[in-house]
Amino acid sequence: MARELVEEFAAYAAGLLGRRLRGIIVYGSAARPQDFSPLSDVNVAVIGEGVGRRERLSLAVALGSRLFPIVMSLEELRRLMRTGHMLAHALARDSWIVMCDEEVERELAAEPPVNEETLQCLWRRSIACLSAAVRCYYQGLPESTTYAYRAVKSAAMYEGVRRGEGLKFSDAEVLELLADKPSPRRVLRGLVEARREGRGTSMSELDEAVAAVADLLRVAPAPWSEAAEEARKAGIRVLEGVRLNCAEGRMMWEVWGVDESGRRLTVRNCPPPTPHHT
Repeated sequence: MARELVEEFAAYAAGLLGRRLRGIIVYGSAARPQDFSPLSDVNVAVIGEGVGRRERLSLAVALGSRLFPIVMSLEELRRLMRTGHMLAHALARDSWIVMCDEEVERELAAEPPVNEETLQCLWRRSIACLSAAVRCYYQGLPESTTYAYRAVKSAAMYEGVRRGEGLKFSDAEVLELLADKPSPRRVLRGLVEARREGRGTSMSELDEAVAAVADLLRVAPAPWSEAAEEARKAGIRVLEGVRLNCAEGRMMWEVWGVDESGRRLTVRNCPPPTPHHT
């Protein structure tokens, strides 16, 4: 399925950009058949010169919501590959090159540094994906599983880099990183299976994902079920948004919505700091 989508997109991009198209690279789980699931995104990097706003929009909507392209020039790719950003690592080590010219191939052969930027990317992605998992849960979307999976996996990758074991990308490699962390390992394995089944998460699975991320990032957890109950007690009846923040060694949920009278409310749920996490 992913290969068919990519081939269709590549033909469209070639027709749109002509000789300005310099490369198409698939990255993420779509480049790992063993990890691809019904809930996987197909992420594609398009390397092209002089791609205007309308052309970028055309590429973005070419195949609807099934494929997610990013567009950059060769110079932008060159600058990216000299950073520790996770996108640079994904393009270099977790990718499938559909087509590219020699200059693009040379840049993709580089080894981006694993540094503080890499750690910060993984940390931020883990926290952001927990927020997205909760939003999808309340929208009734099975993508709640995908985001919970990404949150725990990113936190596990963070732990691996922090321990000096380098970046791992496949599910099997990341699960191996957690050999000495049985609880987060069990949670990630369960999310991998749920993702393959194409089903959404339950409230208890969200709480388990939060606990696993907190364990791996070494912060005090804030269970989502407790934040949801506090929001209910505060009078929120229609959930408008939710965001997970992390500061001073603690997670904190921020929930906003409206009560029965239409008044907007904001609730913050934050556990007390504990010696274990400070």
